[in-house]
Amino acid sequence: MQNNTTISLGAIVMIHQIENRYGLFKNLFSDIGIKTKQFIPLVKLLVGNKLTHAVSIRQIPETYPVEFSRQLGMNEPLAERTLYRTLEPCDRHWCERVGGAWTTTSGLSDGVDTYIEILHPLNRTKYLFNHQWLLMERRIETIYDVNGTPHEFECLRTVHGPVLAVGWTRLLGGFAVS
Repeated sequence: MQNNTTISLGAIVMIHQIENRYGLFKNLFSDIGIKTKQFIPLVKLLVGNKLTHAVSIRQIPETYPVEFSRQLGMNEPLAERTLYRTLEPCDRHWCERVGGAWTTTSGLSDGVDTYIEILHPLNRTKYLFNHQWLLMERRIETIYDVNGTPHEFECLRTVHGPVLAVGWTRLLGGFAVS
């Protein structure tokens, strides 16, 4: 006899409606250059995690039943290593897109969690945290290149730390990685 498994449908239904109505995930991530078919389903899983339990990446495989990830398009067993291996190319993509590499000094490398922040549809610097829209800390940094030419960069920060990447479309919202 097989045991019944209960999963939260609210997050799954919301993610499917957003994708079907607006194509949000495909629009934000179609040009990212990652060849695995699991990337967008994995992003959906991370968003589903944020909408429900908001556990760290390493806790996702133990927190959610297989049916939850299957409903979001994952068709292979979910493992912590799969999560990290699929997300790793994102670093290279964002680095190529901004023309260089950035790093932060706010955490130790062996204990860093990455968070996907859900962004407000009308303001790319507002993010959802504990059922409230919070405004990110924002500052402009001036960095000088080898020729002494100044370049201004916007630096954003959430309660989870520095924002490393933002994908946002007006009226649809988006995601930030912090």
